[in-house]
Amino acid sequence: MAKKDESSMITWHTESRRIDDLVPYEGNPRQLTKKQVEDLQKSLELFNLAEIPTVNTDNTVIAGYQQLRTLQMLGRGKEEIYVRVPDRKLTREEIKEYNRNGDFIKKLWEIRKNTPQPIREYT
Repeated sequence: MAKKDESSMITWHTESRRIDDLVPYEGNPRQLTKKQVEDLQKSLELFNLAEIPTVNTDNTVIAGYQQLRTLQMLGRGKEEIYVRVPDRKLTREEIKEYNRNGDFIKKLWEIRKNTPQPIREYT
């Protein structure tokens, strides 16, 4: 992919939105198992919403949909939360690329988490 000049770089800012006002992205392929939903519920009850969801300028969820859906299941849909919003509406292709990059990073962490790491001595 060609490098974009800095003037076309997307700038992100944080805004407040009500969970129920956010719109699921129709291209979201993720489906959670019952166990994954239970684990996510426990995590949200313990840590709350630690990772800020990303939404497009039209309130379409780009990242964090499963967390938001689970919060709704827990009866928290009326709550206001912080979300990250781009300075312009992302295209379909940009949303796909954003999610591909996020998935790649998550997979790397999963590999690292499941790979024995050398023991380091600290002095």
